[in-house]
Amino acid sequence: MAYKKAEVSKEITDFLKSDRTNVSFTPEYKQNHFFHIISKSVNRLDIENLAKEQADIVSETLRSSNQTKFTIYFTKDFDLEYLKTMFFSLKPELKRMYENGRLEFKLAEKPIKIWAQDVGQSVRTKDGKSELIKGIRTSGFQTPPMEIPITQIPILFEGGDVTTTVVNGKKTVVIGPQSVNNTRIHYKRLGYDISDTEIKSILTHAFNADNVVMLGSEGGRYDKPHYIFHIDQAVFFPKNNVAVIIDPDSIKEQGISNGLKIYAEQLEKEGFKLIKIPSKDDFVKKYRSYANVIPIELPDGRTKVILPSFGNETLEDKIKKILEDNDMAVVFVKDIGYNAQGNIHCITGAIARIDDSYKNVPIKIG
Repeated sequence: MAYKKAEVSKEITDFLKSDRTNVSFTPEYKQNHFFHIISKSVNRLDIENLAKEQADIVSETLRSSNQTKFTIYFTKDFDLEYLKTMFFSLKPELKRMYENGRLEFKLAEKPIKIWAQDVGQSVRTKDGKSELIKGIRTSGFQTPPMEIPITQIPILFEGGDVTTTVVNGKKTVVIGPQSVNNTRIHYKRLGYDISDTEIKSILTHAFNADNVVMLGSEGGRYDKPHYIFHIDQAVFFPKNNVAVIIDPDSIKEQGISNGLKIYAEQLEKEGFKLIKIPSKDDFVKKYRSYANVIPIELPDGRTKVILPSFGNETLEDKIKKILEDNDMAVVFVKDIGYNAQGNIHCITGAIARIDDSYKNVPIKIG
């Protein structure tokens, strides 16, 4: 066992000694290259209705700014011309985006599961390109054929449980308790007790960050709200210093409400301005989360947030007003992903790409 401990310790030490000077920290809301995965390996979802949801997301994303780009990865189960015809018929403006080069389709040779977001988290590199950071042993979340470097770090995480933002001027990584707990269990099985300091050091080094928030898991704790496995089901970070969280007081089930309160208290201590949005017990228990959103920084400095819609107009009107009162542009997209325990953020991956070649390409709609 001592040998294993030495090997594990060396693996962590070697990573912390690796050269990460090429990395430029990237808040999630500044990422501008998004991707979807279309595969018949998806269970419990109607592919036609899923395509409608994805087409809506692609359209709203590309409308946001002429800097945005979208890639749709598909497997051999589908014919390219069939896919294009389907998407263009659902959203005719996508044909113009395809002709402009801002929408592309790429073949993935192997079946890939739906959760594009969980492939990993991306950062920009200082030469204006991108890198994807993956956790160890992310089984089931195969990487699409991306033409970017991929770095695997010695932490178990999925992209929905890690995000990047800025608070009080500090470049900050937020990681959820499920990923931290899984990391602890993984190392314990190898006979090694990984410390909070080591987890934070690895994430700081990987993302070129200043600060790490271990949400609900500091000091060996495991305070995860019931029914919420990734933090993107509970909270999102639309701009500097701001966290939007499901209002704990709108939830009656104590296991959910208490977990959300712990998140809220910790985020406030970190210096975030909290914006609370209402939900319902039944929605949280059935994986319908209004926090599972795509945040995109707009050219005017505001943030556009694309939220899932579950058909409750009264609740969604309240959420829209709260976010708009806090200077956000709000769009809802009908979501069916909850049938497979995820929403629009889960099915939408992001790459940090910064690319000036698109800034003079007009946004042609219709």
